Amino acid sequence: MVRTQPSWPPHRRSTPRPEKLAAVLESAAGDEPIFERVDDLFDRAKLEEAVRRKVRSVRGRIAVLWNELPSDARGIILQIAREENVSRKRVGAEWLVQRMLFLEIGRRFELNRIERFPRSSPDCFLVLTQRSSLITGDTIKASGERVIEYLRIPSRAKSWDKAVSFTGRMKTLRCGHRAKLPGLRTSPVQFILAIPASRALEFRKISRLTTTGLGSTFVE
Repeated sequence: MVRTQPSWPPHRRSTPRPEKLAAVLESAAGDEPIFERVDDLFDRAKLEEAVRRKVRSVRGRIAVLWNELPSDARGIILQIAREENVSRKRVGAEWLVQRMLFLEIGRRFELNRIERFPRSSPDCFLVLTQRSSLITGDTIKASGERVIEYLRIPSRAKSWDKAVSFTGRMKTLRCGHRAKLPGLRTSPVQFILAIPASRALEFRKISRLTTTGLGSTFVE
C-alpha cells in the first residue's frame, strides 16, 4: 500500500510558485538573517535559539506578512491550523520560518536551488514540501538506487515522527508536484536544493543541520 501524507489536493495550482513565495520570504527576513555565521549552525543550542527568536519576531509581524503571501500559501497555513486546532498566527510564523531557514542554509552553503531534479542525477538533494516534510537524497549508486530519508515535520512538536530511511529508485522531482518515492508519495514539492556529488560528505552534515533547525521552529 502506498503511504501518503494527510490528504491534500494534488493539483499543481495548489502549490505557491517558488519564486513568488521566495520573494515574500526574503522580504519577511529583512536584513536580519536567522543565524549570523555558518559556525553557529554547528552549535545546536545557538541554532535552536536563533530559529526560535526568528519565529517570535515573525509572529509579531504576521498580520502584515499575511497580506503579502500568495493566496495558495495562505490556504496551506489555514488548513494546517484547522487540522491541528492551532491559531493561524502561530502556524503561519512557524511555516514561514521553516522556509526562511531552508533557503538561508542553501545560500550559506552555496547550494543550487532548482525546480527539477532528474532521477538519474549523480548529485545529492534536499527537498522541502508544502506540508513541511524534509526529503534528502544521497549520491546515486551504480544500480540507479540511492539512500533517501523522509522526515515529516508537522507544526506541533508532539507530533514529531522519526525519519524513514530506505534505499531505492525515485522519480524525477519537480516543484509543484508530489515526490514519488518507493512506497511513498508526499505533498507537492516546494523547494529543491542540489549539491554536487563531490560534496557528499558535507551534504550529510548539512542535512542533519537542516533537520535540527526545522524542528526548532516550535516556540511553545
